[in-house]
Amino acid sequence: MDPVIELLLLEAAETGVPAERTLAIDLGHPDATELAGVRRWSDRAGEPGADGLLTASVLSNIDLVLLRLPGSLAELDEYAWRVATLAPQARLLAGGRVKHMRPSMNTVLATHFTEVSASLGRRHARVLRAAGARPGPGWPRTADVRTAAGPLSLVCHGAVFGWTLAQKGRVDAGTDLMLQHLPETLAGPTLDLGSGAGVLSIAAVARGATVTAVDSSAAATASTRASVAATIDADAPLTALHLDAAAGVPTDQPWQQILCNPPFHQGVRKDSTPAQDMLSAAAAQLAPGGELWVVYNAHLPYLPLLRRFGATDIVTRDRHYILTRTRA
Repeated sequence: MDPVIELLLLEAAETGVPAERTLAIDLGHPDATELAGVRRWSDRAGEPGADGLLTASVLSNIDLVLLRLPGSLAELDEYAWRVATLAPQARLLAGGRVKHMRPSMNTVLATHFTEVSASLGRRHARVLRAAGARPGPGWPRTADVRTAAGPLSLVCHGAVFGWTLAQKGRVDAGTDLMLQHLPETLAGPTLDLGSGAGVLSIAAVARGATVTAVDSSAAATASTRASVAATIDADAPLTALHLDAAAGVPTDQPWQQILCNPPFHQGVRKDSTPAQDMLSAAAAQLAPGGELWVVYNAHLPYLPLLRRFGATDIVTRDRHYILTRTRA
């Protein structure tokens, strides 16, 4: 068994809280027998319990929350805030591999709980224990950022890539590179693939497109909706969908434009395979003459893949990023 999950279950057993009053967050696909009767929730589409944001209904009647520590402190902060606010009676057990844990995680938990301690290590894993809810700053949070397309208001949940930069008034340099080179007008249905905080969706709507934004993260989907509403209008032509784009994109219409700054991390692991699957699924849905715009870190192996989809030009590149345009 995964040592993190094993230690979380041992710690959970010591609390005496029954399975039916326990919630497991983002634990992936452990042995179902070990989690029999435990409520499940995940931010990631396709995972057990994936159904929107972590809300009061999910945390209803929950006295114990089990969490695999995320790589992002902001994501941990939002989970801690939601548990402390929506289930103040609950204890939180957050486990991780020791090599990925750092003292700042204890500090984040202490913002929302009065009692924070750590277990002994076991098989290179450790659990942080938190109890005693107290008021703390909430989520989502808004940041005004400067971009090549002008100022934007981004409304971000903690799990969204880019929040760290957004609170400093900036966006990801790859995304900003795409904003500098997108056409001034975008006509027809446009797909924002892996929408994150919604920067590319905002740019596409502002250029006249009708946009469908997809992301495997419920936090990102909610952030995209909120950012477009904050920067443009709540009635802007945007549909945001929470789904695993690597398993397929919406097929109800061919896409005139697809915009993508693909991720290359799965949690704390670097892994470009899901992004390649996502690009392959999306490229198959391009309209004749449609364009797939992709910006990515220069060391990643996407160019040969993109050239299999159609004529591919390198629009621009710098020391860190390559921006390509593929025509169907």
